[in-house]
Amino acid sequence: MKVPFKALVVAASIALLGTTLGAAAPENDSSPVQEGQQARSEAQVEPYGASLFRSTPPGPGSAITDPNRLVSFGDRILLRIWGAQQFENLIMVDAEGNLFIPDVGPVKVSGKRMSEVQASIKAAVSDIYRDNVSVYATLADVNPISVYVAGNVVHPGRFEGTQNDTVLDYIIRAGGIHPGAGSYRDVDVRRGTFVKASYDFYDFMDQGILSEFDFQSGDTIIVNDRRPSVTVAGGARNTNAFEFAAQQMTGKTLVASADPLPGTTHALVRRTADSDSKDIYLLMKDFSGFQLKNGDEVYFTRDAKSDTITVAITGAVEGQKNYALKKGASLKQLLSFIAVDPSVALTNAIHIERASVARAQKLALNQSLQRLQKEATARSTTGAAASIRASEAQVIRGFVESASQVEFPGKVILARGGQVSDIILRDGDRIVIPEKSDVVTLTGEVLISNAFVFEPGLRVKDYVMLAGGLSGNADRERFIVNHPNGSSQIVGSETVVANGDQIIALPKLDTKGLVMAKDVLEIVYQLAMTANAVVFP
Repeated sequence: MKVPFKALVVAASIALLGTTLGAAAPENDSSPVQEGQQARSEAQVEPYGASLFRSTPPGPGSAITDPNRLVSFGDRILLRIWGAQQFENLIMVDAEGNLFIPDVGPVKVSGKRMSEVQASIKAAVSDIYRDNVSVYATLADVNPISVYVAGNVVHPGRFEGTQNDTVLDYIIRAGGIHPGAGSYRDVDVRRGTFVKASYDFYDFMDQGILSEFDFQSGDTIIVNDRRPSVTVAGGARNTNAFEFAAQQMTGKTLVASADPLPGTTHALVRRTADSDSKDIYLLMKDFSGFQLKNGDEVYFTRDAKSDTITVAITGAVEGQKNYALKKGASLKQLLSFIAVDPSVALTNAIHIERASVARAQKLALNQSLQRLQKEATARSTTGAAASIRASEAQVIRGFVESASQVEFPGKVILARGGQVSDIILRDGDRIVIPEKSDVVTLTGEVLISNAFVFEPGLRVKDYVMLAGGLSGNADRERFIVNHPNGSSQIVGSETVVANGDQIIALPKLDTKGLVMAKDVLEIVYQLAMTANAVVFP
């Protein structure tokens, strides 16, 4: 049974608010949750361009009346000659592309429009009958051709049409592109073993460009596999699934096709393809250069007055993961609307990951690394000591390079005395609700990094023994324990471990071999405690 966080707040009402950003709030004006638009689920979102194949393909009659249609083999032309000579008959264009007129001879008409055919026949007749002869020619019947449509279409097969029908016409006859498997950006026309034309229907959707192609009987249209794609779930005129043109797609490319609604200021990118799903909230100017990934879901929003913030919830919670809140909303206000299963969620270990804290931690780390590297390269000695210092500087450079790659989650610790403190939320906050765990993990300077079933009363050294013991380079006196609530401690080997803890066995640096060992060790501890990262020279 899922219940609100009664230990934290007096719940107004239990409400799972949908699955989209900015779901509807209760009528109480004091609620931090604002009304918003309902996004469509991914299952309901059609591929961009699906509407192209809902029309009816043209029949042969449209080809007869089309003044731009090119005459081809098998077409029948009604020819009338009157005046000094009288003639009327249906004449078929032969395999050489000629129209044979008695007493005149063959006239080349294949590949010409009917207006051009009329002029060609007139010129040929006038060479024989120079005076008082008039000519009229019209297309009476067209020769159908058979084209195969294969690949990811609803009804693959052979379909009749005309030489000048478009690739869209033939795919419509095949029932359209399969919405879950076919590509709207990778369609080939094959003649034998050769690809004679390739189509990207986004060119037609966005710019109205569709190249003409003269089909022949036996040609094959292949609809290839669907490419990686992202879904626009709301806030745009075109809420569809959009395929990548290449291996990557930027926000700018997506905006060109999706056409966000007027006044759009932000884009929310819900990334679920990674092992750890996350939500990224960007200003449109930042979204323009943002690299999208296959499976991303994008929601465009308008936040012109800046009176709202967006927060995400991760961990032991189901249902809605993203909320648009009024500025000034607190954690406890938000939690009153979140339903969890208390048998699964560790409600006394809730903490926040905040971008501003992460930036500050990253800045502090970079400053420490810069000072460390500056000191390592500034030391000036001679003789054997110079060689030692050069070797030390090389070690420091490697350490600095590795440490600079670490990213901080920006943890804000809220747990105190078994209770979670209230806090005003900020835009982009990520609220972490840890799951209860019966596992203790051990990493770092141990023989076998592993996870072990929690046993009450076991100490750090007991779990070290389960991992095969410490490595020869380990610090045997001090360990770091990271707790599920985001906090960390430096402990000894006799410390009793709680369920869900992470134990990190750190290296023991040689203070004789490394002059700046103390400075390095401070950074090692900083990374282990704030970023759960083990980095050492």
